[in-house]
Amino acid sequence: MNDWDVYSAGYATNLSIDLSIWTSDPDIRLCAAGLATKLKHAPLDRYGAVALVAHSMGGLVVQRAILNSEELRQRLTHVLLYGTPSAGVSKAAVGARLKAQARDMAVGSEFITRLRAEWQERIGEHPPFSFMVVAGETDAFVPASSSIDPFPNAQQAVVPGNHLEIVRPESTDHLSYELLYKTLTESFGTRSAVESARLAVEHKDFNRAIELLMPGADGLDANAIVTLSLALESVGRKADAMHVIERWNDASDEPSLDPIGVLAGG
Repeated sequence: MNDWDVYSAGYATNLSIDLSIWTSDPDIRLCAAGLATKLKHAPLDRYGAVALVAHSMGGLVVQRAILNSEELRQRLTHVLLYGTPSAGVSKAAVGARLKAQARDMAVGSEFITRLRAEWQERIGEHPPFSFMVVAGETDAFVPASSSIDPFPNAQQAVVPGNHLEIVRPESTDHLSYELLYKTLTESFGTRSAVESARLAVEHKDFNRAIELLMPGADGLDANAIVTLSLALESVGRKADAMHVIERWNDASDEPSLDPIGVLAGG
């Protein structure tokens, strides 16, 4: 995966109860704000294209961060969530009174209910990034009804292993790793071309981005048109960049893009 740099972003969590006098683990909302903050500062702030891979409660953190930040949504190319209790977990109710994170993860909690409603409203069934939710065949902690059922079939995957094994593959032959590798490196139609172009722009390979996007410019969404126009301007083809935006405006039912604003903002 030579096109990707890999970073690990964590958050505070442990099995002990929260003692609010001095210290306690942050609730998931604060964890999400912490992730967004990390992505806005060095070294992650220099990346225009970002893929997020999360496990268990981390997937809830990622979803909340995505919903909270339009800027993050614009940078995202891929999101993969392994064993994430997107519909909550009944086991979390046991510690709900003693731990904020358990309260948030409980089935029917205010956090889960709001998360699902906002995801449906803002992201829906066609995210502007490659999206995959993954369940473990023998995961008894987060069942498939919570990890994958809240999402369309096309976004679901199932791999061998329990809740921990799915993110601790013993080799690169494990389906869990293979799924991640293929998602990040292989082509899956037009969306993949857009993702590859965004990566090319990130690496300042503007001609590659133009090569990927120009042939299908008439079928691109607004975000991809912005990527293409900025790539064109970066190689000295400002007139072509303006033409691409104006042609898209004429053909699209979406809100128009301001050519001057797009190129000045780049």
